[in-house]
Amino acid sequence: MYIPPFMDGSVNLAANQELFERKMMEDIGLTLDGNNDDKNVLELGCGRGRISAHTARETGAHVFGMNIDPSQIANAKSYAEHTGLGNRTDFRVQSFNDLPFPFPDNYFDASYQ
Repeated sequence: MYIPPFMDGSVNLAANQELFERKMMEDIGLTLDGNNDDKNVLELGCGRGRISAHTARETGAHVFGMNIDPSQIANAKSYAEHTGLGNRTDFRVQSFNDLPFPFPDNYFDASYQ
């Protein structure tokens, strides 16, 4: 189970998650204005893709998620399509221990896990 870090004691758990994810987006150099459509971002260990989807929605960046669990990747793809983010996200079953990655060098502008 994922529980976000405590960011603000005056708001609930969901709001703390929102604050944490927005800070992460800013920390990796993305703006929260939706104008990052020229940016490619890699999420290592994306799980069911919810943070990838949130990042794509808030920033406009194209987010690639990798995870070793095929069922979680299937869920991430389904969620992205259902929420209209299928064109801003790409999910792959891939271990980050399997090198090289299936992307050219310097393809990503930012990454997180």
